[in-house]
Order: sequence, then C-alpha cells, then structure tokens
Amino acid sequence: MKKLLGLLVIALVMAVPLSASAGYIGDGTMTVYASDPAEGGYYLDYDANVTLAAVGLNNALLEIFCVSHDSANTNNPEAYSFYTVPQNLLSAAWIADNWTGYVANNDTNKGEAQKAIWKLTGVMDIVGTSGNDYYLLGLVPGDLSTYNFSGWMFAQSPTINAQDPNYQDFLVPTTVPEPATMLLLGSGLLGLAGYGKRKLFKRG
Repeated sequence: MKKLLGLLVIALVMAVPLSASAGYIGDGTMTVYASDPAEGGYYLDYDANVTLAAVGLNNALLEIFCVSHDSANTNNPEAYSFYTVPQNLLSAAWIADNWTGYVANNDTNKGEAQKAIWKLTGVMDIVGTSGNDYYLLGLVPGDLSTYNFSGWMFAQSPTINAQDPNYQDFLVPTTVPEPATMLLLGSGLLGLAGYGKRKLFKRG
C-alpha cells in the first residue's frame, strides 16, 4: 500500500504544470499579434483577441505581455489555459499593471515595459543603464505579498513542448480597456492586417 501511495505521489508531482503556484481560471483562446517597436531583432508590442468565458471575455482586444522564451503562432486563434499570476511572475505583473502610471501610455513605452518584463523573467536582457525600461525596473516594490493582482492572468499554452509553435506564455489583463484605449489599439491592429503570419521572435 505504501508503495502504491508513493507511486501516486510521484505521478501527481510529474503532472503539476509550470503554473503550479497559480490557481486555474479556465481554458480559452487567444489570437496574438506582434508589432513594432522592435529592438535586438524582437517585437516589443503584443496584443491579443481573448476569449475566456470564465471571466466574461469574448474576443476582447487586450494589451498583453510576453513572459517566455519560445515563439508562438501569430494572427491565428490558439488554445490557452489561464491561471492567476504565479509567484515567479509577480514583479513582471506589477510592471504590466503599473507602467502607464509612470511613463506615457504609448507603444514605445509599452515596449520599454516589455523589455523590463523580459529581464525580470529571465527571457533576455536588452535593458540598458538608462531609459524607461531601466526606470520601470527600479520602481518594482520589494514586497508584493499584499498587492492585488486580480486584474491580471497568466496564459499558458497547454502544449509543453519547445518545438511546438504555440508554447509562448503571456500576462493578460482580465478586463477590457477603456473605449478610447480600445479605439487606439484597434487602429494600430488594422496596420497589421497586411503583415500575414509571423513568428513573435525573428530568427537569424
């Protein structure tokens, strides 16, 4: 019996997803769009149409942030599992939630926030020793244990396979932005219509 119990425990541990420290919200779909600005050969602005019944999102146009190394299939709806923000992404989620309160709300500064998030998540370090990316990093509180992250989710591809083009993970807001913000975002996405399918990361 002890041997059987031990095998069950091992099986459960092996079945735990990367979002182990996060709470499951539900399964949905995202159509991800990557666009300029770019730096170091990488797009810095990510947006998505998100459908997630669990929080009442129905093809909602949202500003999102990339938090993983791998590439994703853009401009097509893909399946994602959504979770509350895990412990290892709290600092990144704080920047996602607060950057517009410290720098101008535009695509250039959203790209600066994305660079700061990549540095925090260990994806890459293209942050200099000055500029808004460096500034935003310096603002992250040391203790986020009492911060309310209910406005953000962690979206993870259910296929955990580095060779799979749907592996990229994101921080996603739980609500639709203000109408004026949506109008600006929609106008920007219209410019992407002729770009066709692209990988989020350019390959050399």
